[in-house]
Amino acid sequence: MLLSCAALPQPAAAQMQSTPPAGASKAYLTVDQLPDPKAYLQPPPSPGTPAFAADRAAYEASLKDRDGPAWKRAQSQLSVRSPAVQTQLMCAIGVKVDPTPASAFGRLVQRATLTLAIASEQSKAIWNRDRPYVGEASPVACDPELDFGAHSASYPSGHAGLGWLWGLLLAELAPERAGPALAWGAEIGRNRIACRVHYPTDVAAGQQLGAALYARLQGDAAFRADMAAAKAEVAAARAAGDVPTCPIE
Repeated sequence: MLLSCAALPQPAAAQMQSTPPAGASKAYLTVDQLPDPKAYLQPPPSPGTPAFAADRAAYEASLKDRDGPAWKRAQSQLSVRSPAVQTQLMCAIGVKVDPTPASAFGRLVQRATLTLAIASEQSKAIWNRDRPYVGEASPVACDPELDFGAHSASYPSGHAGLGWLWGLLLAELAPERAGPALAWGAEIGRNRIACRVHYPTDVAAGQQLGAALYARLQGDAAFRADMAAAKAEVAAARAAGDVPTCPIE
């Protein structure tokens, strides 16, 4: 699911004026280079356990917040390549930067996103947990395309993993904005619960996945090079006073 959404869009002008550097659309790591999910994730709760009951209770309770602020925020984050998410990325660090792969910042985000998508699907295939709404006659969720539940398992949450990975990346890029960046990254996971497409334990596992992948990426030379270049871009944009237009929330 995430892999199909991973590439951030380029404005038409940017597509005509520049060519993304070689490797901009490639993940940093292959499946064989990823950390083993079974080494840092426990299996999801089994039916009949207290943890599973807590998951179900949270899912049922989330119905009362239908159409609320978290629900609507989750709708803005359904596609990780949407303009709304691009704006949220920049607002999290308080600086306007080029989000396309023509820039080091855009390349870093896109390649990290692709890597997380591979790690997420690798992990989902191990446990193949049903989405919370599977089996319901008329499921209620903020996502209009619930049929993806048949193709993308629930555990761990890919969106939650990506949100936390993004938060960690942004915190490294702009340490002075680490608090807002990490808060935004964590919010993406919480919103998946509000959206009624994941259990809390899916989200917690997704965030562990994001953290494990971030740690693994520290040893990748291409990642470190892109991070260094992106830091320079962010610092230059901040020095120039380039501030994004952020919605009032």
